[in-house]
Amino acid sequence: MSRPGEGVCIMRTTRSGLTKQMTDVVDEIIAAVPVDDGMPALVSRIGKCVLEAAAEEQASYMTLLAAASAEIDRVSKERAVMTRAPVCTQLYFRE
Repeated sequence: MSRPGEGVCIMRTTRSGLTKQMTDVVDEIIAAVPVDDGMPALVSRIGKCVLEAAAEEQASYMTLLAAASAEIDRVSKERAVMTRAPVCTQLYFRE
C-alpha cells in the first residue's frame, strides 16, 4: 500500500520541449533492448527513472540518457541474479 504523496514527482521546470526530450530518451533506450524482455514493465521503469532525473533538474538529453542507461544496467544485474537461482523442475510427492 502506498502512502499519500509517495511516488509523486513534481517538476519545477517549464522548459519547452522537455517532455519530447524525455520521450526521446526512453525511446532510444528501449530500442536497444531485446523485444522479449517484459516491455511494458521495463518501459514504465525507465520512464519513471527519466521523470525522476528531470524532476531533479537533471534535464539535459545526455544526463537523462545516462540515468536511463544506469537503470537498464540495474535491471540487467537484477535479471542476472534471478536467472542464476536454482530452478525446481521436478516435484516429488510423498505417498
